[in-house]
Amino acid sequence: MKRIAATLVVGLLCLPLQAQEMELLYEESFDDATHYTDSVISGLPNGWAAVGATSFSAQPAIDYGKVADTGDKVIVSGYPQTSNRQDVAFSPMFEMKANTDYRIRVKYMMPGLSSRTSEMKITVGMGQDYENHLSYVYGDRDKAIDQWTLAEVIYTPSQDGQYCVGLWNSSTLSSSGDVYYDTFSIEEIASEPEPAWEATLPYKETFDDSTHYAVDAVLPNGWVSNTDNAFQTVNANEWGYVPNSGENLLVANPSYSSGRQDVTFTPMLEMEAGITYNVSFYLNLMELSRKPSFKFTVGNGQTVEAQTTVLKSYEDTSTSGWEKVEVAFTPTETGEYCFAFWACSALSMDGFMLIDDFEIASDEIVEPGWTPSIPYIETFDGDHYDGVSYLPIGWLATGDEPFITASLRSKPALSGSYYLVAPSSALGERHDIAYTPMMEMEAGVEYTASFYLYLPGGDNPATFRFTVGREQAYDMQDELYSVTDRFMTDWELVTVTYTPETTGEYCFAFWANSELASDGYYCIEDFSLRKSSDVLPPTGTIYMSTTLNSLIDGRPLLFPGMPYKMINQVDGADSYEWSVTGTAQVADPTAREPYVSFTQSGSYTIKLVATNKGGSSEFTCSLSCTVIDEGGFPTGAVSTVNDALDKVYQQADLPAYREDGSVQTQDTYEVLFHYVAGVNRYYRAIAERFEMPIDQKVEVSSVTFNLMAYGIYINTGQEDDSDKNVKLVFYPEKDGKPDLEHPFYEETANIVDKFGDMGIYLSKRIGWTLATPAELTGTFYVALEFDELMMDLDKEWTVGSFFGGDTRVHANGQTTLYVKPDVAIEGSDFVPDGEYCRADLFSPELKGYSFAVMPWIEMKEISAVSATESSVRFYASVDGSTLKVDGLNAGDVVNIYSMSGTLMASVKADDTTMYLPIADWAKGVYIIATNSRSVKFVK
Repeated sequence: MKRIAATLVVGLLCLPLQAQEMELLYEESFDDATHYTDSVISGLPNGWAAVGATSFSAQPAIDYGKVADTGDKVIVSGYPQTSNRQDVAFSPMFEMKANTDYRIRVKYMMPGLSSRTSEMKITVGMGQDYENHLSYVYGDRDKAIDQWTLAEVIYTPSQDGQYCVGLWNSSTLSSSGDVYYDTFSIEEIASEPEPAWEATLPYKETFDDSTHYAVDAVLPNGWVSNTDNAFQTVNANEWGYVPNSGENLLVANPSYSSGRQDVTFTPMLEMEAGITYNVSFYLNLMELSRKPSFKFTVGNGQTVEAQTTVLKSYEDTSTSGWEKVEVAFTPTETGEYCFAFWACSALSMDGFMLIDDFEIASDEIVEPGWTPSIPYIETFDGDHYDGVSYLPIGWLATGDEPFITASLRSKPALSGSYYLVAPSSALGERHDIAYTPMMEMEAGVEYTASFYLYLPGGDNPATFRFTVGREQAYDMQDELYSVTDRFMTDWELVTVTYTPETTGEYCFAFWANSELASDGYYCIEDFSLRKSSDVLPPTGTIYMSTTLNSLIDGRPLLFPGMPYKMINQVDGADSYEWSVTGTAQVADPTAREPYVSFTQSGSYTIKLVATNKGGSSEFTCSLSCTVIDEGGFPTGAVSTVNDALDKVYQQADLPAYREDGSVQTQDTYEVLFHYVAGVNRYYRAIAERFEMPIDQKVEVSSVTFNLMAYGIYINTGQEDDSDKNVKLVFYPEKDGKPDLEHPFYEETANIVDKFGDMGIYLSKRIGWTLATPAELTGTFYVALEFDELMMDLDKEWTVGSFFGGDTRVHANGQTTLYVKPDVAIEGSDFVPDGEYCRADLFSPELKGYSFAVMPWIEMKEISAVSATESSVRFYASVDGSTLKVDGLNAGDVVNIYSMSGTLMASVKADDTTMYLPIADWAKGVYIIATNSRSVKFVK
């Protein structure tokens, strides 16, 4: 059964719901002026709060060409319509009671825009902020909804407290249209009476569970007696008895008459013929004037006559305290049976008879479900969940801020969608622990445990331990690995070995144990345990290389026949077998990272079967793309960002450098001002790389990007930054980086004129229209280069100037952000040379980073692609220091790549044969790719 992750809520019911008694807690139509400050309908009603780049506010529906569901007003999150929106309107805080059902209703509409559709969701949390809204209760996406639609859910809090509802515009793609909400209400549902408890097999009765009793009852539900002097439940302490367990027991008091037949019957229970039922209870027979007689029977009815089989009897006997009675019963016919306790002394004054801890079990063979065993792999995404717990089967979490299965907005999973997360501590001195299942391990055998760890930290760094022990208990664990006071900017692989001294069951444990509060999230992903000599099947994922992507529909824009490298993030494979659906072609199906080419627009599935000694694993990558036809591409914006996969940083979490040069990716707003995709103490120039065929021509008319953080130091009459400039430059590529000596186009503007003379509080879309269109050929770079700015002024009223652009991280790990450092990070081996470099070469923490700038391009025609196959066989050969390629067509663009994906050469053929000097190239395997064909050669 699929896991219940942290984005689900226990108590979410399917509609339609039955009519139930309600108490209205709150309703809002957004039309009542008295609900707003100064009775002016603007912003949101009193008590509401909004977060996000484009805040929700109450607006006349007619202004958007809509009709409100009630009244005139709706709430809407409008422009700018950026990608990966996280715009939320939080309702006021309400007092809610644990285990009480609340009905939440709201009308919504999301008509979409052009071919794109919006996304909405509803959450519930204990604060008006992102972090408190992990409980997802309703969502809708992937369709245009142009009529008011009712969202209706039931939410059941797990604890008493203050709660609010979040109404989201969570559209993944930009320009997806608006989300409108109206007619919001919350009602408390009157509790339905709890059904009376009923006994079922297997059955255990300790006589201590109050839910097994009706009010004022002296026997559990289903139990009956034939006389008032039979057995009844009493509090042992009040009656001067010592129970076998708990506080209560059954007792039959002495009889003052002879020949007693006082009988108490257990509930009727369905039993199967031929199945042996093992019955046990504890008995204490206490002598008064005479010794008591007792028997235990079974029958098919709760009457003396139906009790035909005696299973155990005591005649004129007392016990020396509690004595365990164990009997077995095998029915000959399937049907309902019950057991009976008899106080059956022949003479009066026979003493007290006490019963405790009654239990029925069967020998029926139950097929076990999934149980953890070694080798063990836990991705926190599979079927290892029981549908109830927030952890996989066998796992245990303890502490005040326990681990659960969840995911963070800012950190995608390495595989699947979820991983293990413990939230930041509010108090410090924490000891929150997640234990793996208990698994059998052999003495003297070495085992390898591995997992990925991410500790982003908060105001303070995190402290973490990984331990092993014989019990799921904190005092039964030995440390294998630890980190103290660490910030981690990305997933880090942890691998340890352990050799048990004795054979038995062991478990491992993940500890969040910082002494300081606000230590950030603790994230665990892809845990595995195996014998060190064993091999696990390959794990990981695959991606397409970075492409141009259309702003209009978000689809990749591919050039016909151009080879696109597959990014293989699968670990532990010995061999590979790639395939692709449709008309696409894989250049070398057995390569680790082959190239795939496309000739037609459409949807494709790329599949990798990776194999090692431990088995095979299958990985797929879906692609819905537009292949540019011979007519070119009309004017439109393109970017390198994949809105559906790449990580988006909101304004509050814009990546920035700490003083030690490390990168912080959370809670940077008004804390750190040296932004990675911007101006900082290390560089003042950034560029984004756009890959195209070597002779492809485009014309750029403007660029746009989101300005996420900005402030300019202006101090009239003194030295300031009011006259400083920023330069927009388009560079060609040379040797894998911008060619500074031969820019295609450059244009300089005053910073204040371009970005404003005041700081910004919300992100701002910047458009830069070129004085004359820039004509570009082949792969190009879009760069912003700033004059030196006055930063780190540390004045009471300003920190100085700062600039931070829209920052993304590509899921495939390819870095398209380039920087031109003036100085290196202290302690780094990097040496600035006055040129641009890929950002992750400057700081490894910047692997996969991108500056989401969007040039508006026009492609009047596609670069020439031969419409017919050459009649000559396409092949390559190496003669000494020269590479010979045969079977070309005149005009073919020949690209040669190393196995790591580096472009070694790009040449346009003028005949059917081409020669290329390669004396300086390293030995190894290379790939030659033309418009529609590819071949490998070895130097």
